Amino acid sequence: MPIVIYKPANTYPQQAEGSQVGFDRLRLKTGVNHLTDAQFAALSKHPDFPGYVARKALVVQEEKAEVAVIPLTDIPANLSGYNTAEADEIIDNTHDVDILKRWLKDETRATTRKGLTRRIKDLGGEL
Repeated sequence: MPIVIYKPANTYPQQAEGSQVGFDRLRLKTGVNHLTDAQFAALSKHPDFPGYVARKALVVQEEKAEVAVIPLTDIPANLSGYNTAEADEIIDNTHDVDILKRWLKDETRATTRKGLTRRIKDLGGEL
């Protein structure tokens, strides 16, 4: 079952945080959207889909039954060594709320802070 993350800040023209986007009859909310295989097949055939993916307004991930454990030594202490695009990709692939909160505490860039906050909420964490 695919997961599609909708990021309105990456659309053109840029949309407000919390907005939705429609692809024919399929509506995606800001943040994580769990789609059925049929919904994803319809979405991927839509003519606007490649443009949204290229701008990283839509990030497609496969749902994993089990998340691989990463040794703590391989996790960066903060995201300051990465540009915002790299940091955004790292955030989208991080499933540990405690690590995301630790990064949020030290982060000064507004766009990266928004990404961290969104991801924590998507994973059901409290701020």
